[in-house]
Amino acid sequence: MDRSRHGAHRGRRGAGRPAAVPFVRAERRAARAPRHRRDGRSPRAVLARGRARVDPRSRSQRLSRRGHDVPPVARRRRRARRYVAGDPEDRADAIGRAVAGVELKIVDDDGAGLPAGECGELFIRSPAAMDEYLGAPDETRAVLAGGWFRTGDLATIDPGGFVRIDGRKRERILRGGYSIFPQEVEAVLMAHPAVTEAAVIGVGHPELGEEIMAFVALRHGADVAPEALVAWCRERLASFKYPRHVTILEALPKAATGKVLKSALRTSG
Repeated sequence: MDRSRHGAHRGRRGAGRPAAVPFVRAERRAARAPRHRRDGRSPRAVLARGRARVDPRSRSQRLSRRGHDVPPVARRRRRARRYVAGDPEDRADAIGRAVAGVELKIVDDDGAGLPAGECGELFIRSPAAMDEYLGAPDETRAVLAGGWFRTGDLATIDPGGFVRIDGRKRERILRGGYSIFPQEVEAVLMAHPAVTEAAVIGVGHPELGEEIMAFVALRHGADVAPEALVAWCRERLASFKYPRHVTILEALPKAATGKVLKSALRTSG
């Protein structure tokens, strides 16, 4: 290998310098785009990023810097959640509204449609949806029904069409007939100044069906008793939602991707 030629090539081509991932470049292009085109229509942009929900604080910072928002697409396996840039309305607790050509509906456990504001599983129908899992008919039937894709997300759609994700159906905790979504309890625990990580699961209970159990990791140097964290949640959540048990760990078990392994917590719990 000719190192001198390689060095010259790097100098000409800029090799070795960090490159932005595609969605960042797209976001920058959309941010620089004029708000109105020559034909009088407002530009619309669809961007991709790997989060299900955007922190409202970061969105407000974009608005203050740019004068307009560049909302995200939260893209997961087999489906996409979308925002359309330039939407005149915005909701901090929602992931957005369906773009043209995408149909949404909320169904109960029996597959019956639910009215606006009711929580159930989110179904999506779109020309961009997959046709099948290759060579896996059983798995395909489990997620596709009549052209609708079962997302596994528990969500609500308000009268304006905004979608709010409440949690994953398989993670929902049923305690005494009430539905509890771990994300809500985890957010309350994370708001405690001593907590740096939190995960909430449901464990079997002979009378209630399931009981709520929380696991937390503390910030370096922090010291708080599990009972104090239970009291913190009790003051901020409905009586059926707060965890009765909190376990403090040095760190929560995670996969290589950084996702918390709740299955490992169930084993330890």
